[in-house]
Amino acid sequence: MKFSEAEGRKVVSTSTAETVGKIVDYIIDPKQKTLAGIVLKKTSGNEDTIPWDSVDAFGEDAVMIKDEDVLVVPSGRLAELTGKSLKEHGKLVLSSAGVDLGKVDDVEFDPKTGALTGLLLKDTTIDGGRLLAAGSYAVIVQA
Repeated sequence: MKFSEAEGRKVVSTSTAETVGKIVDYIIDPKQKTLAGIVLKKTSGNEDTIPWDSVDAFGEDAVMIKDEDVLVVPSGRLAELTGKSLKEHGKLVLSSAGVDLGKVDDVEFDPKTGALTGLLLKDTTIDGGRLLAAGSYAVIVQA
């Protein structure tokens, strides 16, 4: 699944059958090469992030969580990773050898595990396993 395909998808509580928000961004963990969390535009409250391990299912039509109590304000490692989004189209991709590989058009991930499977550039796809770091300026991948 691509980030662009899932953006705006509803997040629904299985305990109340209510929509708690819609996906607006993703928190990635470059070291683990996975999604660490999902950021929502919410319907209520201050918490706006779902840690990935609190996602029960990432379906074609909705993301399912147990209840709204799993939403958090990022802290610790999750807070460190917040703001280093790969969602931003046009973010520069550099190899660890310092070569400009292009710009991110989209990101693919496994909706069951959260593993990043590919960085989609204009003319190529880079395996998500090559991801080393993501910052405000660029994404670094193994040469």
